[in-house]
Amino acid sequence: MIDDESRILALVEEVLGSDLTPEEACRECPELIAAVRDRLERFRSVLRRRRVIDFDQEVGSLPRVDQAVAFLALLELRKSGEIQLQQAAPFAPIRIARADVEEGGLEWNVRSA
Repeated sequence: MIDDESRILALVEEVLGSDLTPEEACRECPELIAAVRDRLERFRSVLRRRRVIDFDQEVGSLPRVDQAVAFLALLELRKSGEIQLQQAAPFAPIRIARADVEEGGLEWNVRSA
């Protein structure tokens, strides 16, 4: 995978702080674009089978840099209107749902660790 963690995290910050899509922000690093596209397709594949997924369950076992790439893909899907995101509180798990899931289908049960 991509080795430059600081570069990927800077791209995540750039995307979060702008109207850029992840693909636009990654224009200068084609190896990252390929990794984001791969993760986009993985998320799309899972969401064809399941209406709602948990980000941490999907990528929690990956190295941190791969999780950042997955997060870029998540932002791309959100900006394109393919998914909905919900998070009960800061640092709580991120729930991902297909765009066709009604708001009530994203209910959370918040538990402390």
